[in-house]
Amino acid sequence: MVFGLAQFCLEVELEPVLLLIGDDQGSKYKKDPRIAELQNSVHFNIEIVHNTDLWELERRIKNKDVNIDIIMGIRRALHCHR
Repeated sequence: MVFGLAQFCLEVELEPVLLLIGDDQGSKYKKDPRIAELQNSVHFNIEIVHNTDLWELERRIKNKDVNIDIIMGIRRALHCHR
C-alpha cells in the first residue's frame, strides 16, 4: 500500500518526503527493489523508515522533524496531525 500511495503522489505531482513502513517481518522491505526504484526516480530526498508505527509519525510531527502537508494511509493517522 505504501509504495502504491507514493507512486500516486508522484503522478499527481506531490512529493512524498516520508514513508513509514510497518514491517512486521524485520527487514523484508529494506531489500525491496521498489525502494531503490522510487528513490532513484525523484529529484528530492524520500526518507523511508522501516519497522515503525503511528507513534513515530506523531513524534516527528510534534517535534517538527518533517514538514507534512497531507497524510495518506490508514484512518488512524488522523490523530497524529491534529
